Amino acid sequence: SAVVDSDAAVQDDAISSIDLTPRQASKYGDIDTVLAGTEALTATLLVNVCLNADITSLKALCHRHKALVKDLIYTVDVLTGLDPLHACARHDFVDGIVLILSLTKAELLVALHGDTIVHTACRHNSYKVVKWLLTQPEFRSEFERSTEAEGFNAIHCCVITDSWRALRVLKRCSYPVPETTKALITQIVLRTDRDGRTPLHLAVSVCNVDAIIMISQWMPEAGLQISEKDGLTPAELALKLGHQNASSYILACQNQWYRRMFEWWPKFPRGAESARLILQAAFAACALIIASHLGKLDQDHSIDAHADLL
Repeated sequence: SAVVDSDAAVQDDAISSIDLTPRQASKYGDIDTVLAGTEALTATLLVNVCLNADITSLKALCHRHKALVKDLIYTVDVLTGLDPLHACARHDFVDGIVLILSLTKAELLVALHGDTIVHTACRHNSYKVVKWLLTQPEFRSEFERSTEAEGFNAIHCCVITDSWRALRVLKRCSYPVPETTKALITQIVLRTDRDGRTPLHLAVSVCNVDAIIMISQWMPEAGLQISEKDGLTPAELALKLGHQNASSYILACQNQWYRRMFEWWPKFPRGAESARLILQAAFAACALIIASHLGKLDQDHSIDAHADLL
């Protein structure tokens, strides 16, 4: 079960003194008054606290009304259509998820409208939540789990909503996660949805340049040859949709020597800053050329942003 970390763990004597500030009271109303009302009102209060990422009020609720909060963890608020965990996942509120899950021994995450909090976090680019969930062994299989409607796994969800920060977290796995988790995430990129599309097929379909760049390098060579329901590989689908440069890029990533260049990049000595900057600029230029041809270059994305994706 989830364990509250040092930020979320507060001594009882400290929590007992926590109360809502005037600003918080005006936002939510008096806690004791609301909790004495109907279940719908209490669910609304708890979800609103999570949506506002208000850890102080959430700690006060969990301490003073622990049993009631535990009963409301999976209760959906009629106004927002969210339960507390999904509200936290939508707004990248890691401390809230840790605190709420510490009240229950959850082994599987409950789906809401077909999405678990893994899917919700990936759809809303909540990369901190994604990073934390990757470190929890009990939730490792949730990244492989598919949504009920589209059959999307976590990577599909990142691609369809252009959640590039969350996708980068999944790609890099550069934090303390077990090797088994890294292997699992690598396998998920090969999984298909209900239409037989890998995440790369989906990225090509929605013209998500960031995802095309990342997944083409990330996906094993055999995955680049997977065909969707119409018999098209990602490169063939890109060509059919008129994305000739994307098709060329995917084909280039099938080249063994080209792929070795990406494998070598993270191992480059950290001390050689000048060489690192030269390579970074070169990779960024390639990314910008592809992006400009696909017509997907965002005004907000700088050269450094595209270089960081690589």
